[in-house]
Amino acid sequence: MQKTIKKVISFEGIGIHTGTCSKMLVMPASENTGIVFRSKGYSIPASIDYVCDTVHGVNLKHNNIEIKSCEHILSTLYGMGITNAIIELTEGKEIPAMDGSSKAFVESIEIETQPIAKRVVKPTEPIFLTTKGSAIFLSPADEFKISFVAEYNYPGFTPQYKSLVISPEVYLNEIAPSRTYTFTGWVENLKKQGLIQGGSMENALIMDEKGALNGLRFPDEPVRHKMLDIIGDIALTGVSLKCWIFGIKSGHSLNCELARRLKCSLI
Repeated sequence: MQKTIKKVISFEGIGIHTGTCSKMLVMPASENTGIVFRSKGYSIPASIDYVCDTVHGVNLKHNNIEIKSCEHILSTLYGMGITNAIIELTEGKEIPAMDGSSKAFVESIEIETQPIAKRVVKPTEPIFLTTKGSAIFLSPADEFKISFVAEYNYPGFTPQYKSLVISPEVYLNEIAPSRTYTFTGWVENLKKQGLIQGGSMENALIMDEKGALNGLRFPDEPVRHKMLDIIGDIALTGVSLKCWIFGIKSGHSLNCELARRLKCSLI
């Protein structure tokens, strides 16, 4: 069945890339609305068709209105099975980072079931994409499963692998608390690119060659966060999926290309 949230929820925080304050409302929506972003009186459907940037995040744009870093709130709604909601930015242009994870979002949500069946799709053909040493694979399945390999050429980082069948309970306990992350050796270059202007130990996991500087929530927190990101990116298909997605060092660009190919195959 389709689902929405029971009441309006408000969030406020720093945008991890813009470094400015953002305020956001997540509101109930009627059946068949889908997930829709709003800003300055304009609406942007949460669709791969409106993705304008995938560099260290997913930005959506329509009618010259751009909303940055949409992936974590999209991941939350998809992971918790919510099919209809309005996400309105009342201040700023980036989804607030909160603590760098989806934890604050999922803990605030109360779910309401709606009396209309949701669209559940089981892809008929596998999809395999690869670029620059990264790959992502999708295969039809009887459940929604994600596997991921995280690997970096960075001192002290040991490759991580995780595989989970995603349900609201699994998302809440195993995926949502995992934070976005970076390495100390990357910070200066990212800032020079105009990114992570609002990044800090309060909204990201920071690692060096010896390990996490601000503690781990899971021994394999980075790979879990990569799974969180895939869920948010694949939410841009607008359907509930029965498939197995296996990512190997993939990021938002490759994930979104998978969502684009998948959506095209479903038309």
